[in-house]
Formats: sequence, structure tokens, C-alpha cells
Amino acid sequence: MLAKCLSNTIVGVKGQVVEIEVHLSRGLPAFNIVGIPGVAVREAKDRVRSALENSGFTFPLKRITVNLAPAELKKNGNVFDLPIALAILAATGTVDPDKISSLMIVGELALDGRVRSVKSVLASALEAKRRGAKAILAPLENCNKAYLSGIPVMGAQTLKEAIEVVNHSKFFTPEKNTKTNSKKNNKKTPDKYNPDYEDVRGLPFAIKGIEIAAAGRHNIILTGPPGTGKTMLATRFPYILPPLSQEKAIEVTEIHSTVRRLNSIHNPYIAVQPPFRRPHSTTTRAGLLGGGIPVSPGEVTLAHNGVLFLDEIRELSRENREGLRTPMSNHEITISRQGFSITLPADFQLIAASNSCPCGNTGSSNNPCSCTESERVKYQSKISGPVADRIDMHIHIKNQSPEDIAGSPKGVSSGKIAYNVLNARLIQTKRYKGYNFSVNSRIPVSLLDKFIPLGKTEKSLLIKLSQQIGLGARSIHNVLRMARTIADLAKSNKVREDHIIQSSMYRRTSKDA
Repeated sequence: MLAKCLSNTIVGVKGQVVEIEVHLSRGLPAFNIVGIPGVAVREAKDRVRSALENSGFTFPLKRITVNLAPAELKKNGNVFDLPIALAILAATGTVDPDKISSLMIVGELALDGRVRSVKSVLASALEAKRRGAKAILAPLENCNKAYLSGIPVMGAQTLKEAIEVVNHSKFFTPEKNTKTNSKKNNKKTPDKYNPDYEDVRGLPFAIKGIEIAAAGRHNIILTGPPGTGKTMLATRFPYILPPLSQEKAIEVTEIHSTVRRLNSIHNPYIAVQPPFRRPHSTTTRAGLLGGGIPVSPGEVTLAHNGVLFLDEIRELSRENREGLRTPMSNHEITISRQGFSITLPADFQLIAASNSCPCGNTGSSNNPCSCTESERVKYQSKISGPVADRIDMHIHIKNQSPEDIAGSPKGVSSGKIAYNVLNARLIQTKRYKGYNFSVNSRIPVSLLDKFIPLGKTEKSLLIKLSQQIGLGARSIHNVLRMARTIADLAKSNKVREDHIIQSSMYRRTSKDA
């Protein structure tokens, strides 16, 4: 007797359909799983046997062969218990084989027959929808997340319940109080406790740069002595970003669900705000860029559609710093292994912070720098030209005296900045409707003339400023994109001379400042 159903394994951050075939034949009792099963999959036969017996079913005393196709793909994870159990029951006639043949089934079984939750359910559901599956059967705890995919969902808490759900085609209905846009679920603490740019005194140029960066999704690096406010500026950044669109929210949730790394910016079912990732400077290459066996996403992928904050970027290993070049340009990263390669999404906005020298006191009015000129040059060159060129905005923050800080008014509130950023993003979304990008920092070079037309005066000014600062072609394009963002914040249809001047000021390195 032969029975079939569909299940799923994760390759990178995407689902890969696995067809499960169960054949019962005469011979000495045996239970074999073939098709390159991982350790957790090989152990499924023990969980399945106990779950069936403890749920009141007789385990068939036959030769059981479970094939996981395609055979050349290694299968990992704990999602195959439930589909294997149901396929065995279908082969014995307890479950209608026709009813499971077009279902995507995922779930781990406890020894007593309970269906435990699994990760990557959204990725499985999206792949099931792409492959034309009739529905997905998942642990009841995961059904709200699976429902986001738009495919019909069945849910079960036990193996017996799963059989009933399948035989009677009972579909899951989400609870009314679990809407994906629920503000109640989105907030970790009341607004009054969120960090606010009002707390940042005496840094109007830097705060304006932060606003421009948020409005156009421009990469930015903050340099200066310790204690000048670099980290303070960066950690307030998530609170001025617009919420994710439904499409991008599902992308983010799909990625994070594969590694079970949902944090406070998410409600229980879907990402609401852009992710804000903050890896330590000692993180490994696999931790930052992705890797391992099986391949797992790194921080650049977990920051997809959000922000990657690298504090003390010059303290990262050289291979990590140089490894940022490709994802910063292509917004994806390819990880190659012997015999295969995986491309992971990595469309992030970089915020970096760093001291200007090994001792950190270059530019400090309180503590003199103890580094030699060669040490300073060597330290600053840790960020290579190609990487620095991909960072749109370079802001040097000077040390302030206590008197200057005390005498400075409060900074602009995060609420006001967020309002300006949202309006600028809406302008960009409308302008780029129909294109595969929606913010100024992603304008392709071929479309710069179309979306940022310059008059003779503006072109002459741009050439003059580029010669003064020493900008290359990529940097000139970045100046244009920033100028477009500055114009959007000013609600100007045209990029004027003052917008180009302001934009060029944010291209100065700490050496120029």
C-alpha cells in the first residue's frame, strides 16, 4: 500500500517542498527513512511509533519505507513527524489517502501524540501556496502565522485531532483579536519610555543627517570620540522609521520565523516595524554574513528590510568588513558550498559607528589623542575605499563640553522626525510606483536623470563640489540621491542648489571634518 503527502524543509530562508511517500510491504517488520534525512528526521521514526501507539492506533507490523523526495536534498528539522504519521495511517486506511495527497503537512509529535509547534511555518505555507497545494496542516499554535500566507489552513493539537481535521476538511479560522496590525501587540512599552531624539542636545547637524538617512534609507557612519552620542543617535533610529508594508512584513516574518528570532518589534504573528539588528563587533563571519551547515542566515539577512547597526565597525574582522561590500551593492548575499550555493536576501540599511583612532580621542577637547599620525591613518583605513564609498553619509561628531550640553536646547522630538520621514517616504512611494524600488537610495544609475533632472546651474555646482571633496562616480550618484531626499523632506519637486550643497556636506569623512 502506498500513500503520499507534501511537507517542507528550509533551504536558507525559503521553503523547499518535500514529497513524502510511505510504502507498506510484506516482510520482516522494519521502519526505514530514505532520502538523506538529517539526525532529527532519522529520529522521527521513534517519535512516530510512540505517538501512534499512545494515540490508540496499532502500529503496522510490516516493512515500512518512507521516501523523502527529492532524494539529493538533505532534509533537516522536526517538521516531518506529523506528515509521516498521517501517511502511514493513510497507507493502512485510517486516513483517506486522497485527502492528504494535496496537503502540505508540518508538525512535530510528542510521544503521547500531541502536536508540537515548529519554526518556519510561514515559509512552509508560502511555498505551499507557490506550489499549488490545497491547504497546509500545521500545529494549532502556528496557525495564525500560517494564515498570513493566504493559503487555507488546518490546525491540530493532537494526532487524533489531525486525523479528524483531515477526514472532515475542517479549516482554521483566526481569532478576531489577533489582527496582524494590532498596535497592542506591537508595543513593548508605552511611548513615553521609548528613547527620543529630544534627549540628544547640541547635535543638530547629526540629527538632521539621521532624518535624511531614515527618509531615503541611506547608509550612514558616525565617527567621533567616545561619549559624544554616536550610539545614542543610532539606538533611537528604529523609533522614527515607518511601519513595514504588508508585503515587506511577510518577507521579514518569513526570514525570522526560520530561525525563531522574533523580538520586541514584532507582534506574535507578523513583523510590524523594520528589524533593527545590532551584532557585537566580535561576531563571526557566519554570524554576520550567514553560513554554517545547514546554511543559516546571518545578521545581514536578519536585517532585511530593516537596519543593521554596527557599533565600532573598525573593530570587526577584516573579512567581515569586506564581506559587506556585495550585500550593500546587490542587496543579497550568495553563500557557496561544495556542490551548491544559496542566495539570501540582504536589503538592509547600514548604520555604523566608530572612533577615529585607536585611543578614540581624535577631535576630543577634553582628552588629547595619544596616537601617532601613522596609527590614525592605519586605523581609519580599516574601512576600505570600496566599503566607505558605499556608505552615503559620513558624519563626524565632535566632543562637547558640559557647559555646551547644558546650554543647548532639547533636540527635535522623535515624533516630529518620524512624521517628516513618513511624509518623505509617501512621496517616494508615489513617485516610484510601478518600479521595483520605493526609496531614493535605491534609484538605479540608469534612472537618475529621469528622477533627478538637474539644470545647468545645479550640474555646474555638483561638478565643482565633487572636485573639491574628491568624489568618485559612485559617490556623486549618492550625493544626487541624498539631494533628492533632502528635497523630498522640504516638499520640493525640484532638486535645488541648496539641496546639493547640504547633501555634499554629509559626504565629508572624519579626516575632512
